[in-house]
Amino acid sequence: MKMRQIKSHTFNGKRMAIAHSNLLRTPRTLGLAHYDKKTLYVPIDGDTKDELDTIIHEALHFAFPFIAEEEVTEGATDIARLLWRLGWRNDEEVRV
Repeated sequence: MKMRQIKSHTFNGKRMAIAHSNLLRTPRTLGLAHYDKKTLYVPIDGDTKDELDTIIHEALHFAFPFIAEEEVTEGATDIARLLWRLGWRNDEEVRV
């Protein structure tokens, strides 16, 4: 089964576009929460722990824009590590 790509997600009642981070012009940037464009750039595949961390990190920026970068970084890494230890992986066969 082919993985369904989502085009948007709602954070705090605001719809944001979801785009692959490979569209970013800056090399080696895994993700970006672009407020002006209302776009979340993330690694869509999300099949490594670092990519999972990036997805959570950028989502936290939209969900809690008032939280400082250091706290977002620490929180995202802690959540990604927990989910990874629990066995969460991107499985193309199972999509919600």
